[in-house]
Amino acid sequence: MAYKPYNTDIRPGESTEQYYKRLAKVADQRLIRLQELSEQENFKGVERFAYAKAQKALDVWGGTRFNIKMPESPNLRNEKIADMIHFLESPTSTKSGIVDIYQRRANTIKEKYGIDMNWQDMGKLMEAFSDDDSGGSPTKVKALGIIKQIDEQGIDATLKKNPNVNDPIVMNVAMNYLKSDKFDNVIDKLNLSTSKSVLYEIIANSAK
Repeated sequence: MAYKPYNTDIRPGESTEQYYKRLAKVADQRLIRLQELSEQENFKGVERFAYAKAQKALDVWGGTRFNIKMPESPNLRNEKIADMIHFLESPTSTKSGIVDIYQRRANTIKEKYGIDMNWQDMGKLMEAFSDDDSGGSPTKVKALGIIKQIDEQGIDATLKKNPNVNDPIVMNVAMNYLKSDKFDNVIDKLNLSTSKSVLYEIIANSAK
């Protein structure tokens, strides 16, 4: 069965709490399935992929499941939603996604170079060279893009050009980046000239 991405968009009429609980439920179901899948002979090691990155996020939140308890703080809630979206949008969070993405690439290697490689070895090779510096999450990447654009082009140009400024989750994640020492190394790699405090004020004001 071909991999079909899960739609992480909020549904019409869905409250934030309902949205949060839906994502948490699906994410936890996937974690359980991946654990069960890892016990099968042909799928040993599947926990090295999206599962491992989800567990890193859960280490921060505490526990081994996303569960359905929503943080009271809007900023923490949106950051946790971003982590769940990151996991759910990863093809390697499902059996079909793991097989599909790595098998297709293994087939390409065979066609181009005549080298036989199973999907498991292809997965090991790809994961070994995956870049996790950006945080991986599409939401976090968008947030960093806003920070970088404000620094380079100013707030007016960013508000006009970047559609992500209208996404409250992205803006909250951007503010979390700027507030937290945990992400200092990520911010530093952007080589920004504007101070974190000034960028935070700009983003906080534009998010209102």
